[in-house]
Amino acid sequence: MFPGLRSYIVKWKTLCFLYMVSSLCFFSIQPPVTRDNFGQQCNIMNINCVTQCLAASYELLQEKTSRFLNIFLKRSTLAIFVVFILNAASANASDIDKLMKDIRYGYLQTSLKAVEELGKIEGKEAVDSLLYVVFTREEDWEVKIRAIRLLGEIEDKKVTDALVRVFNNPFLNEECPAIKWNVALALGKGFNKDSRAVDSLISALDYKSLLIREAAIQSLGKIGNPKAVPHLLTALDDESFAIKISAIRALGRIRESSAIPFLQRIAANTDDPYIRQEALSVLGILRKDLL
Repeated sequence: MFPGLRSYIVKWKTLCFLYMVSSLCFFSIQPPVTRDNFGQQCNIMNINCVTQCLAASYELLQEKTSRFLNIFLKRSTLAIFVVFILNAASANASDIDKLMKDIRYGYLQTSLKAVEELGKIEGKEAVDSLLYVVFTREEDWEVKIRAIRLLGEIEDKKVTDALVRVFNNPFLNEECPAIKWNVALALGKGFNKDSRAVDSLISALDYKSLLIREAAIQSLGKIGNPKAVPHLLTALDDESFAIKISAIRALGRIRESSAIPFLQRIAANTDDPYIRQEALSVLGILRKDLL
């Protein structure tokens, strides 16, 4: 248990011998031993010897104890850390199991609250559980939407690819507009700039659903990939006010100077004061970038 214990014992014996010798030297310089003071001189020698040996033993013990404590503390700290991690992982797994039961078998409000709590747990198991909720047909659409929004906040290529599959698969959610609209919004993050989400959102500009088209345009603007600019310029001629103003704002987010002549045309020819004001505002941003 104690490193160098044998060395410690040898050192202790050596010091005892040396102190015995020193004590004899001490005894030799004391007054001559007589019948009257013999007992007194022996007691002085014994006390001196024992005191010095105890002092030496204390120093050696302190040194060895210090080494032992350092080793013990290092190993204990590692052990405590490992136990903490294992306990945390176990606690998370237990929490996830309970939350998944609440999601599957609880009332709607209970399920929604459980999804929220699941989103607060870090780690692959929690993410996989959220994906399970999204891809399982039996789950309530409101619960799915909340899981989709939480997944959209996670900067992970696998998660983004999974959301793209949800968006593109016409059979998974029976083309539910609410599901697709929320997936489109969830994909609108800057970290998806070079992901498959850009192509999927561009394709969505041809959808019949106005809400999905509008969400796709908004997300393309937030992602900021210039690849979307030609498609957004086409959307400027859409009859819908929502599509047109969303496209103007998206172009302002991407800040592509090639959009300037198109925005000038919109500002000059539109009869809608809101469209004109938005176009002029974005033109000001783009012209400032050119200075």
